[in-house]
Amino acid sequence: MKKINYYYLVAGFLALLFSITHELNGQRALIPALYAGELDINTVTTFKYI
Repeated sequence: MKKINYYYLVAGFLALLFSITHELNGQRALIPALYAGELDINTVTTFKYI
């Protein structure tokens, strides 16, 4: 019988959770700055294509 390693299950779940929350935080902070006119036009274009 195979033993389940819960460490990797928890670490994978936390990595997924942290990546989702990090991405949401980045969108909330960056998207208003793109349209507020605070950034250079080249920076805005780069972020829109990425």
